[in-house]
Amino acid sequence: MFVLYLLYNLLNQTDMAKNKYPDGYRPKILYWADIMDKAVRAGDMPKALYAEEKLDYFVDKKADLDADERLDNIDPAGGGGLHSHV
Repeated sequence: MFVLYLLYNLLNQTDMAKNKYPDGYRPKILYWADIMDKAVRAGDMPKALYAEEKLDYFVDKKADLDADERLDNIDPAGGGGLHSHV
């Protein structure tokens, strides 16, 4: 029973992580790119560097998520094909 409890919590934590950004990371990437651009234009280098760090973080998260989604679509039978999510 305890194993089921742990599994349930693990699955819910994964869902919670996915639901933290229901629109994906794209809005955050666009936001921080805009902040960085405005800071550079204003000559505010500390703010630009901070925005760059945030931008790098969300770009990396998006890349990880995309990689995970590609792995989820690999045929486990090893046929090299993709699942047809029909």
